Amino acid sequence: MISSNNGVMATRNPKFSQETFQEMVTHAMVIHDLPFSFFEYEGVRNFCKYLEPEASLVCKNTSKSDIKKLYATQQKRLRDELLRCPSRICLTSDAWASIVIDGYLSLTAHYVDSSWILQKRILNFSHFPPPHTGVAIAENLG
Repeated sequence: MISSNNGVMATRNPKFSQETFQEMVTHAMVIHDLPFSFFEYEGVRNFCKYLEPEASLVCKNTSKSDIKKLYATQQKRLRDELLRCPSRICLTSDAWASIVIDGYLSLTAHYVDSSWILQKRILNFSHFPPPHTGVAIAENLG
């Protein structure tokens, strides 16, 4: 849509969707590891209002809720994907310690999908305090 404001031509997307905007924000926050309070920054609010005055910006509680919903959706999608898997699923675990001796454990699923493409998905990533024995790994994964 093209409009004229005091003799200045401007373009604007007439199909703004608050729902799509909020989904895009949630994905950006996850992908770029942004804090829940990202949209509470004055500069970010001003930038978004400049681009789309109709946009309703979310607070950190809404961002947190949206990310939890996204997590639940992705978790269900992964569960369905693994249930439809035409091949066997191989599970591997990996344990390591950071410089400050904090231990971590991950569980990864490896499988070949219906297009014969090797896939891998992290199923769990958690804090794993010592001792890092086989029994401790089994208890943590169980």
